[in-house]
Amino acid sequence: MNGRWPSLTGDGGYIVSDAEMRKIVNKVTTIIREEIASKRLIHPDRLDSLFKGVERRLAQEIPRLKPTPIDDLDLKVRTYNILKRADILFAEDIIDILYRGPDAMLAVRNFGEKALDEVIEKLKERGYEIQNEWLYSASR
Repeated sequence: MNGRWPSLTGDGGYIVSDAEMRKIVNKVTTIIREEIASKRLIHPDRLDSLFKGVERRLAQEIPRLKPTPIDDLDLKVRTYNILKRADILFAEDIIDILYRGPDAMLAVRNFGEKALDEVIEKLKERGYEIQNEWLYSASR
């Protein structure tokens, strides 16, 4: 796998590779294992089998956690170009903005209600859940 991940610091600039992401996941797993062991929450004999299962599930989940580029949303050219110019490059970026409300999305230069409706429709087609309380009415 040769993927890229957006910054974990939220600055939007730093990209990590799949290998780096796996290192992060392994470090987090190790920290959790050590914390559980130090608190004696689980018998040490069961800890190894528990974490083998966790590591196996994480290995399956990591590819699904990868962000979706806006290229994959099959947007109209105008909508795509507006998002690209605004440096909104992933579907997850759109979700983050929508979480603040539709006005945040409509504040993007040249991004209007038709574009908002299109983006919401494409996100829903891809399986993203858009909470109704995020939108006072996307289809005005």
